[in-house]
Amino acid sequence: MSKRPNAQGLLLLCLTIFGALFMGCATTRHQEFTKVKQGMDKQAVLEFAGNPDRTMRWQGKDRWIYDFRIDDFSTDSQEVHFQEGRVVYIGKAVQPVVPADKQDELNESSNRAASALRSNETLLEVRDAPMAQPAADSPETKKAVWEKVQ
Repeated sequence: MSKRPNAQGLLLLCLTIFGALFMGCATTRHQEFTKVKQGMDKQAVLEFAGNPDRTMRWQGKDRWIYDFRIDDFSTDSQEVHFQEGRVVYIGKAVQPVVPADKQDELNESSNRAASALRSNETLLEVRDAPMAQPAADSPETKKAVWEKVQ
């Protein structure tokens, strides 16, 4: 009498094979990523690391983000920054020095100061503008000349 594998055993076998293949690919991709070096162009990065999981543009640089599953409980996220098509940074995500809400306050303050400066410059321009002189034959001019003569 032949034994047929039960459904649970077959499912467990398929999951084990799939898991091994998946983990092997994840590890290989992460290992290939370590070959990315500064100065490489985008095409070389694509050849080693493959397509990024996410992309964005920030502070004048293209940022490619790669997410790697290390094991069942841990992941690793790495970024590649490009400037003028060449790698200028490889590593963990770069966090802004100042939190976004604080940066917004700084920007508002800077905008108010710039606006006030522009207003003051306009007032100075008006203050320093040459005054209109009365015409030579106006009564004010004739009176001022008469007063100087006497």
